[in-house]
Amino acid sequence: MLKVSGCTIVRNGVKLKYPLEASIRTYYDLCDEVVVAYDPTSEDDTERLVRDLAVRLPKVRPVPSPWNTGNHEGGTEITIQSNVAVDACRGDWILYVQADEAIHEGDHEALRRAFERSDLHGVLFDRHSFLGTLDQEIPEYFAPQLLRLFRRGEGCV
Repeated sequence: MLKVSGCTIVRNGVKLKYPLEASIRTYYDLCDEVVVAYDPTSEDDTERLVRDLAVRLPKVRPVPSPWNTGNHEGGTEITIQSNVAVDACRGDWILYVQADEAIHEGDHEALRRAFERSDLHGVLFDRHSFLGTLDQEIPEYFAPQLLRLFRRGEGCV
């Protein structure tokens, strides 16, 4: 049977007001597992939040991965940590959603149809970023057409 992994990364998610739980809940029902690669050296309660989510949401699987905070040139560390999350996924499909992003419920059926298509290898999304809650969008962080859904082994972040 087809398996879908959701994944995200987070560091200092509480301090930076990422809507992590709300974000995960927007795609949780689509997934067989949700990998959360988090920095256990975060300067806030991010680790506690992620571990609490794993208790309350049984499909959440925490993956501790310390960040090299000196490695921010060109988004290098975010790329490295994103690939840590992707590599930990076990599903046939990987849905990568950053901790400040969300999947609209109106897109769920189209995503389910995409999972079933043998000729499809990935899906591009427009990036919408949020602060604190999913009703506070940060328009300047909008980015069009990013690869956010792909078959395992056929994509990287």
